[in-house]
Amino acid sequence: MLKDPLDTARIRRTIERRLDTLRGEITDKLGDAALVTAGLDHNADAGDLSVAADTTTADFADARRDVEELQAGRLALARLESGDYGTCVDCGQDIPPARLLAQPFAIRCIPCQARREHAAGLHRSTL
Repeated sequence: MLKDPLDTARIRRTIERRLDTLRGEITDKLGDAALVTAGLDHNADAGDLSVAADTTTADFADARRDVEELQAGRLALARLESGDYGTCVDCGQDIPPARLLAQPFAIRCIPCQARREHAAGLHRSTL
């Protein structure tokens, strides 16, 4: 939990700015996908259709990731409002302010996040 009101205000601004950016990116990516699809005519060949499908699939995948991050950001703001922000959801310990400043949507302390990633097979390279 954050004890310094300046850290809280800084994190709130960081979260709100990121949410604004994500909203714009989602709109742009979905708009791009719509333009690609609308730009196809009835005489498009297989190559054009394949490129359009790949492009829209990539745009939709990027937009989906952004929507997931947007949801995480909204939850972070809700936790900030409720006073739960900065508490690890797994162990209940305070998440260090430095982690929260670096990863404002973080819901776990570093040890708990590392355990979760290890259990899921998401090992980080040491290179």
